[in-house]
Amino acid sequence: MNNTNGTLYSKKFYNVKILKGYVSYLKVRCGWTDEKVDQLFDLCHQDITFLDSDDHWFDQNLADLFIETLEKMTGDDQVAYKAGQYGFSTYALGIQGRLWQGLASPQMIFKNIGKYSMDYSRGAVMQAVEVTSDKAVLRVTVAEGCLEKPYQCQNRRGMLEAIPPFFGCAQTEIHENRCFHRGDACCEYEITWKNVNKFPKSLVAGFLGTLAAWIFFLATQHPFFSLVTGINTGLFAYLLFSIGAYRKLQNLILEKDNALREALRLFHRRYEENVLKQKIVFNTFQIESLNGLCGTAAHAIKDAMKYDRVLIMLADKECNVLKTSGVVGFEGDLKEVVEMAEFNIDPDNTSGFFIRVFNTQTPLFIRDTSKNMDQLSLRTQRLLKLLGTKAFIAVPILVDHQSVGILAVENTDTSRQLVNDDMDLLVEIAKSLGLAIANQKHFQVIERSEKLAKALEEQERQLRKTFQKFVPDEVASRLRHFGGQFLSVQKKTVDVMFVDVMDFTTLSENYAPEEVVDILNIYIDEVQKTVKRFNGKINKIIGDGLLIYFDELGPNVILAGHAILQVCHSINARLLGKGYSPVSIGIGAHRGVCTIGYIGTDERLDYTLIGDTVNVASRLQGYTRKIGPNTFCFSASLEDEALDFEYTSCGKVFLKGKKKSVEILELGKPIRNRQISPARQAFYRKTKDINKVETKKGLVFEFKESEKISLRQLN
Repeated sequence: MNNTNGTLYSKKFYNVKILKGYVSYLKVRCGWTDEKVDQLFDLCHQDITFLDSDDHWFDQNLADLFIETLEKMTGDDQVAYKAGQYGFSTYALGIQGRLWQGLASPQMIFKNIGKYSMDYSRGAVMQAVEVTSDKAVLRVTVAEGCLEKPYQCQNRRGMLEAIPPFFGCAQTEIHENRCFHRGDACCEYEITWKNVNKFPKSLVAGFLGTLAAWIFFLATQHPFFSLVTGINTGLFAYLLFSIGAYRKLQNLILEKDNALREALRLFHRRYEENVLKQKIVFNTFQIESLNGLCGTAAHAIKDAMKYDRVLIMLADKECNVLKTSGVVGFEGDLKEVVEMAEFNIDPDNTSGFFIRVFNTQTPLFIRDTSKNMDQLSLRTQRLLKLLGTKAFIAVPILVDHQSVGILAVENTDTSRQLVNDDMDLLVEIAKSLGLAIANQKHFQVIERSEKLAKALEEQERQLRKTFQKFVPDEVASRLRHFGGQFLSVQKKTVDVMFVDVMDFTTLSENYAPEEVVDILNIYIDEVQKTVKRFNGKINKIIGDGLLIYFDELGPNVILAGHAILQVCHSINARLLGKGYSPVSIGIGAHRGVCTIGYIGTDERLDYTLIGDTVNVASRLQGYTRKIGPNTFCFSASLEDEALDFEYTSCGKVFLKGKKKSVEILELGKPIRNRQISPARQAFYRKTKDINKVETKKGLVFEFKESEKISLRQLN
């Protein structure tokens, strides 16, 4: 439980076995229902499953709140004393109590009371000062830092008073000679009792046999038959007593076996946990990628701990999202949904369970998702309903006290419910997983550093030998990075993009030169980080204009353009944070042949792109001013690379300086609908009307109502 009163009582002194005793008392002696017990724990800001594992301990805060709430609900200010009396009973002690009752005595319990009490409380040290056959003197010293309250002394007094009667002793009395709460250095209890002596079985059987023989003799006056009857009666009585004792002993052995099996089960679970953690760390040295490590770890957790579903998500800091890195237990379409799921990890985002765990670094146990739906975004609600998730546990994965991901498990089989013990187990596993991830990253850095060092050494050697006359740092840097293949001028088909800030001249007139430079640096920094994710390279910075190229043909140029439009929000957020006005962006892109290489003189070289492709891309960027701010226009040469987006044709346009018209397309939103055929998706891109689409040949197709709903939900 989180501390609600500052730093007081931060140390956990008390085991949940104490609360279990109270719950048993309330149900057995007070007739409380499960619903009422749940209400008690809700008022204490705890879930009843907190009692599932005896490994859990709690602090003085929870102890005080629990008793305060319990006294209000029962109206009984002696509830702690009564629960203490009840605590030493067969109902409360269970198997352990029945074993004690058959094998122990009050003297044995009082002599070892200090050892037994440590299983329940570390807030006080209890020791036996004197123990005889009918008296015990016990001393209790409160531990340093524990602010024990009077109700806890009453609870202990009730428990001590109940020990002798538990073993059948009579006339028990208890006196508190000294008390910590009266100002004494410790509490001292004197317990006296009267032992009840039981007749031996043989003596009782002999008495019954003699009585039977005497009665038979009075009735028949036959001494021989009277003797035989007495002997048979005594033997029969002794046999009955022996059978009863045998059955009692048999029950004790059975209960001891049950306790042993439970202990072996816990030991086996802890063993499996340790083996699993070692396996996760060992995989660090065997698997090269983080996704491979997480996938292997997810399967290992499922196999070892028997969870139905396991999900591991890691943070992508560049995209500021949680992404799936390891998943097992999801089949078919559900697996695809989970693998594609992403969650924004912005610190202000609290609309999701996983984000809450990631940002707060606090484990989360949701036992019924339906009770928490109102706290979630609509997207998260739809995802949980789609997956059929009823309950799950999610814990943070930490590296150097920083969240790097989350580990979540779920059991779809309701007969195997998740409990708090599972959450504790997952926290330990997540620590090992965090260590493995950290090791994996270190190994990757070391491996990259070694490769880079060797490459740089060779490149620098070649650079010094061949191009000692090249002084400019930019040329040297590119040569180190790309090698000698870029020294010669060559023609190559590339994707070219121009990015420009709209009305930047007007904007710059309102700011000092150093402020204009600051604005440009923010804008270029965000665009540079974005295009880098898609293997784009900024070739020229022309004022507020950027010439970017992609030498690997594919959809990256379209994806990068869409990402730049999205990152415009981050640019403006940074600008507004410094008191600058927001900006709008225009983007143009075209695919074609360019002349690429180092161009210049013996004293100065520049790596650049020239050709008609560059001019067309620049004109397309300029055309965006006719459409509006934050627009991405591209030529039909890139149409096949934009199949995952909506786009609208602006028609064929004669661009400035061009004799032939160019078909211009405007990029729209991503298409996420997987149910409609590719042909229908292509038709849909040509229009913004959700009800119908029109092909190039003029044919009109109308969507069914179910398809329109699907499009609206996914887009």
